[in-house]
This record gives sequence, structure tokens and C-alpha cells, in this order.
Amino acid sequence: MARMTSAQVLQHEAEFARKRLPQRQVVPTTEAVREERENVQHNKIMAWCDAQWPRWKYIHARMDMPSTLPVGCQDFAIFGPFPICLLVECKASDGKVDPDQRIWIKEMEMLGWKVHVTWSYDEFLALAESEKAKIQRV
Repeated sequence: MARMTSAQVLQHEAEFARKRLPQRQVVPTTEAVREERENVQHNKIMAWCDAQWPRWKYIHARMDMPSTLPVGCQDFAIFGPFPICLLVECKASDGKVDPDQRIWIKEMEMLGWKVHVTWSYDEFLALAESEKAKIQRV
């Protein structure tokens, strides 16, 4: 019987997950949408978190230098009022989820966490407002 190393198992799971993860179709769009780059999203998300009361805390993967976070880790772990914890991977409008990120997303899924991939600030905002609404109903 053939055995797989843990790296081979993760590679196999990443291939499987890639087939299930949503992939954004790049379509011609307005200049405003094209302008929205990943770093702009990061800045807007941090400003939004800082504007909440009480302020939402976040762990942010810097883009200007090598990160000390694990390879493939999402860009943000955002902590709002309990029980809100958002794991967010930002992509430019024409961005793609790379293989290391797919592996990380799959591993987080296996632990019961959802990593949200957003391609615009508006997508993040809809996600955050949806999570806020859930706890306000309780």
C-alpha cells in the first residue's frame, strides 16, 4: 500500500480545494474598479476597523516587507465584538488565490475556520456588516 507524506496530503487537498474555491472571473469593468488594488483595500479595512466603537482589533500581514506569518496565511485576522472573528484574504480585482494560500485555507477549514477571500473593499464591508448584524439580532 502506497503511503503519502503530510506534504503530499496537503498538496492533494489543495488541488481538491482549488476546484471548490470560487475563482473571480476577470471581466472588463470601470476604471474605478480597476484602480482598487490590494494595498488600497488593506488601508480601507484598517481604517474601517479603527472607526468602529469599540475599535475592532486586527492582525495584519504587512505588504511592504517579508512577513513573519506562515506562508499562505491570510492578510487579516479581525476581532470584533465576541464572537466575531474574521479571517480575510484580500485580492486585487484581477488577483488569484495561490497554491500556498489554498493549502492554508483548506487547513483552516479543517480546523473549523472560514477564510473569506475578498476582491474589493465593498465585499469586505458587506461581510463585516453581515457579521455585525448577526450579533445584533441575538
